[in-house]
Amino acid sequence: MKKGIKIAFTLLKLVLVLAVLFFGGIILYGTITEYKPKPESHEAISVNEVPGSQTPSDTIRLLNWNIGFGGLGAEMDFFYDGGKSVRAPRTVWDKDMNGILQTLTQSSNIDFYLLQEVDVASKRSYFVNQFDSIGDYLQRYASAFAVNYNVQHVPLPFTRPLGKVYSG
Repeated sequence: MKKGIKIAFTLLKLVLVLAVLFFGGIILYGTITEYKPKPESHEAISVNEVPGSQTPSDTIRLLNWNIGFGGLGAEMDFFYDGGKSVRAPRTVWDKDMNGILQTLTQSSNIDFYLLQEVDVASKRSYFVNQFDSIGDYLQRYASAFAVNYNVQHVPLPFTRPLGKVYSG
């Protein structure tokens, strides 16, 4: 009887040690790979200038839009919002991203587009370079990209992790 209890406590200790090592490893990995840009850093900014810019009027029109990496349309049940999905199915994501591009091109009276959550290399957006895609649609505009979210692996949710995110 005492031997059985001793074995059970030893196994329990082993499980606890392994759990601490596992979660400690995740925290260590996240700390080591955390994106820490230098305040004066410009290496993450790319600019596409358009020749022949127009003279501005006395009114500036802008569109400020968080495009939600093209994956947060009406059909998405996102886990961070209490839903179950990590990312939209590719067909839904394509439809939503095309809708974003069409909306941008139909807004021809806009002087400045300020877009957020534009992915360049992210699992959540099927590794599509949205910055280039949007630039192809808005060719008469100068563009700039600055990174604000760069992680090698988002481990949540544990059963289907979000994965790599490189976004601005």
